[in-house]
Amino acid sequence: MKKLFLFTIITLVVNVLVATNVYTVKSGDYHNPCIWSNNSVPSNGDNITINHDINFYSQVYFFVNTVTISSGVEMCGYNNIVVDNACNIYMDL
Repeated sequence: MKKLFLFTIITLVVNVLVATNVYTVKSGDYHNPCIWSNNSVPSNGDNITINHDINFYSQVYFFVNTVTISSGVEMCGYNNIVVDNACNIYMDL
């Protein structure tokens, strides 16, 4: 039991330390790497900020640490947004 607890704590700390802050640089499809600041679609553990309108035609998975959606941003699509229960979502209203 102690080993499982220790493993869980170490995993959480590593995820926080390696999290990348990623933000949109222009409007477009969520899965298009060109709209993201690091030229890559956000991955597990990232902190993402959506500053521009986003569309999506396939499922979007928020298995990231945080999602911040800026005021006035529209997210439109023809599929689902799946949010991991450990993800925090913030919206600027």
